Amino acid sequence: MLLTIGLGIIIAVVLIAALSRTSAAKPGTGNRGMMLDVKEWCDFDIVGEASYQDALGRLSRDGEHHVAHLRPEPENQFDKNAVAVYIGREKVGYLPKGDAKAYVGELAAAEISGFMFACPAYLTGGFKKDDGARAHFGVKLGIKHPIRIVPIT
Repeated sequence: MLLTIGLGIIIAVVLIAALSRTSAAKPGTGNRGMMLDVKEWCDFDIVGEASYQDALGRLSRDGEHHVAHLRPEPENQFDKNAVAVYIGREKVGYLPKGDAKAYVGELAAAEISGFMFACPAYLTGGFKKDDGARAHFGVKLGIKHPIRIVPIT
């Protein structure tokens, strides 16, 4: 129990520090943040990482553990409810379509108010395979499902 509470506090501190250091938010919005209800283990799969392998390769140089930001992407030509996943300033994929549709309204309303949403992210793959090729990178988020939004105070 104490380990879980301690780990939760550490995750919150890391997220707050990352929000003040990097910003995928729109210019002029400051460092106001909301945090997704996080988990100790990153097991929430995102989609579309195959299109962002170069960005994920660059990010992998900084290790496997990162902070992701979620941003609605209403201008997306394929899905007006798309929610993009960023690590730093690099887009790395999207929330799955069903999850994006369920939460895009709340995420968009908060972003208009100057908030951005953060959660732990874990990079997977990228290792060298037996044939010398490199395995594709993937991203898993440490958020509870269904997604719940909590303020950073």
